[in-house]
Amino acid sequence: MNLIVTPDPILPEVLLVQSAGQGDAQDWHSEAFNEAAFQVVGIPAHTVQDNHSRSAEAGPLRGHLYQAAQAKLVRCVRCPKTCVIVDFRGSSSCFGHHITPDQNEADRLQVFPSEGFAYGFGTLKPGSDGIYKITACYSSALDFGIVLDSLALAIRRLFAASTPTLSERDCKHLRITEAPQQFAFSGASE
Repeated sequence: MNLIVTPDPILPEVLLVQSAGQGDAQDWHSEAFNEAAFQVVGIPAHTVQDNHSRSAEAGPLRGHLYQAAQAKLVRCVRCPKTCVIVDFRGSSSCFGHHITPDQNEADRLQVFPSEGFAYGFGTLKPGSDGIYKITACYSSALDFGIVLDSLALAIRRLFAASTPTLSERDCKHLRITEAPQQFAFSGASE
């Protein structure tokens, strides 16, 4: 498996992962996950669950969910979406900073927000599908979220051409300034 792994320039603990594909005019094939290859490039390869999410309409703004001690590898398998990844490690100098990588099925970009990052996304076209590999099973006791339309995050600008829709569940989350800080920053440098 040929992987290109790039640390994000703003949040270097978030890895952007691209795998080479091969094919012809009729079809293509790409290896999305290989435990040994991921371990070689330093991405924890042990995952315990795969999730598939679908957004039927364009415009949903989902998340920002985080679960204590859970990292995830996320890829878009149909229709484009914009990810929103927020540093939620309390003592990090980047706390509250966010990045917004775009994903689509053609570029095969996967994002790996490690533990301590909240993840959400906005769908740009109807019928968006995403696949998530996660490192810890879901636990309602460890499930938290921040509201994505928080002015502190300035997320709404991503949907300047349309009005995003928030689910009832996502509207109940706290703003980033109100949410309890669940993670300590343990990096060597900030």
